[in-house]
Amino acid sequence: GFSSLMTDMILGTDMEMHSDHVKAAKALVENYAAENKPSQLERKQNMKQVLVIGLHVADISNPCKSWIDCERWTNMLMDEWHRQGDLERTL
Repeated sequence: GFSSLMTDMILGTDMEMHSDHVKAAKALVENYAAENKPSQLERKQNMKQVLVIGLHVADISNPCKSWIDCERWTNMLMDEWHRQGDLERTL
C-alpha cells in the first residue's frame, strides 16, 4: 500500500542503492524502447520503480542548483544530520 511505497521511496534515497537505480532505469528505458507490453503487475512495479528513482534523483540533484540554493540546502542538511547525531547520542 501507500505506506510501503513511501518506505521504499525513502529507503531508495540511500546512495548505496544508486547503481541499482541506474540499472533499473536503463532496463525501464530499454523495455519502453522495445515497445514491450508489460502486464498489469509489471506496470505497477514499473511505476513504483519510477517513483523511487525520481525521489533519488531529486535527492542527489542539489549540486545542479544555483550556488545560493545549493549552499542553503547543504546547510539545512548539515543541521539536520547534526541534530540527528545529537539525538542518537542521547539514546
